[in-house]
Amino acid sequence: MSGKVLNYRSNRCGGLPLTVAGVRLYIRHRGRMKDIHEVLRQKQTRYAQLGKQIEMLQQAAEKLREVAPLLAEMTTKTTRC
Repeated sequence: MSGKVLNYRSNRCGGLPLTVAGVRLYIRHRGRMKDIHEVLRQKQTRYAQLGKQIEMLQQAAEKLREVAPLLAEMTTKTTRC
């Protein structure tokens, strides 16, 4: 693959130009040039991490829903004594 940097300007809709086979595309991000494929890979990794965290939070919420009535019952028993 070529390390050629393609200069481009986003169109009015914010789109990017099509990828040309065999050419590495770079984007300007926070003042630096970055390989668009590396940026995409990083974002996909972050997306997968967030998906796992969401799944774990959903499981924790399910467990809390199971335990909440028991905790409420224990609280009412201790306040009566």
